[in-house]
Amino acid sequence: MTKLLWCLDCGDMVLPIKEMEPRFCYCKRHAIWWTNSIAGNVDIYDKDKHECGAPNICGWTPKCRILGVHNDFMRMIIDTGGKTYKDKWKEILADTPDYYLFKDWETPIVGFYVGHINGVNWSDKLP
Repeated sequence: MTKLLWCLDCGDMVLPIKEMEPRFCYCKRHAIWWTNSIAGNVDIYDKDKHECGAPNICGWTPKCRILGVHNDFMRMIIDTGGKTYKDKWKEILADTPDYYLFKDWETPIVGFYVGHINGVNWSDKLP
């Protein structure tokens, strides 16, 4: 799964590129980086995050989401093999393991909160 940070403050979408090298959104509130790119693990930094770390409890409201894009879907955009996008997506979805959100939600793109799936975590500091 390709992961993107979506900042709700500035609307920027940020793709992590290298391990332990943060990339910031346009307004500089959030950063994302791979902690283990092979495993697909990312950390997210929010400069406004309260030290208690509990969303909506300490006066801190998370203002970013993570978008996950199915890697095979992105490859399909380049070459559908002569099939329609709809037919090719159905084929990709059929081959997707049942434990992926894409399969359960029947969609090539999923959106979720930081900390709501394994490997996507808040970080209190930059690497």
